Amino acid sequence: MDIIQDLLLYGDTDSISDYFFYKSLEKVLAEKRQLYTRVPFDIHKVEIGNFKYLYRFDKEDIVKLHRALQLPHRFETEDRHIIGRVEGLCLLLRRFAYPNRLKELQNEFGLQYSSLSKLVKLICHFVYMRWSKLLLNFEENKWLTTDFLKELALLVHEKGAPLTNCIGFIDGTARSTCRPTRMQKELYSGHKRVHCLKFQAITLPNGLILHLSQPYPGRRHDSFILKDTHILQQLRLYCPTFCLYGDEGYPLKSQLIRPYSNTRLTEQQQLFNKKMSRVRQCVEWSFGKIVQQFAFVDFKKNQKLLLQPVGKYYFVATLLTNAHSCIYGSLTSKYFNIDTPDLFEYFQ
Repeated sequence: MDIIQDLLLYGDTDSISDYFFYKSLEKVLAEKRQLYTRVPFDIHKVEIGNFKYLYRFDKEDIVKLHRALQLPHRFETEDRHIIGRVEGLCLLLRRFAYPNRLKELQNEFGLQYSSLSKLVKLICHFVYMRWSKLLLNFEENKWLTTDFLKELALLVHEKGAPLTNCIGFIDGTARSTCRPTRMQKELYSGHKRVHCLKFQAITLPNGLILHLSQPYPGRRHDSFILKDTHILQQLRLYCPTFCLYGDEGYPLKSQLIRPYSNTRLTEQQQLFNKKMSRVRQCVEWSFGKIVQQFAFVDFKKNQKLLLQPVGKYYFVATLLTNAHSCIYGSLTSKYFNIDTPDLFEYFQ
């Protein structure tokens, strides 16, 4: 304080400016020295009580998860920042669990936020390229046998659904984004009144999301996405005797049933709609679990479309949610009283 008073009393403005400049520089250098001398992330030092809250999985399940995802031993960015697979998986989970600023994770992982950002994108890209096939193609899910589909249809029927061959429920979801600098009209949803990306998903009674479409601009309707994804052709090819159930936004097809929508419905038609609506609500539970477990993808201010791979983030969050359901179950699987497949059975 004496130095500042002396400068204000006797020194010129250049001296004062130089003083504050060097003080700021010393602070920045001290922070960097502190950062780079910090001990790297150690999973064993994280308290068990806080672990699942921070990373969404129990500590003992992290090793199981990285083995199921077949992560490489380490990830390395172009500027040679290296992170091990356990640490990298924890970084991805920590980033997705809550919309933290990357600067808040610097001390936890011992790297600058710019390096953390590159590593998150790198790990996310690996998971997407390796496992997105599970959500895009029916035939990639080896556990989805004909006998299992019959069991799913029976469970749906036993829960009160009039249909005897319904194996899952289809719906769309709109994920809000920041207003982009380009393509604003294309991404704007007049129905939701937000800029967003749209996805189409199929949820099974065991709580897993069987199918997730690639992201579509917000202006696209559910029926357009249905036609463009050729999902009914896949269903006709691999599950010809079964059907899905969707809302009024979908057309009526042999593999896709929708509610009755006449102005005057008979009592039987009203009862059909009511019973199917009860079992169909599980698709909303699945969407809810994704954003509950991985709130980062639900935080609009973080979804900067032209700066981040927003669609890829949601895809990976969905895969991680399925992994979570395989280990811990879900509200949907408990509702229909059926177990999810084993984690390694799903990721194969």
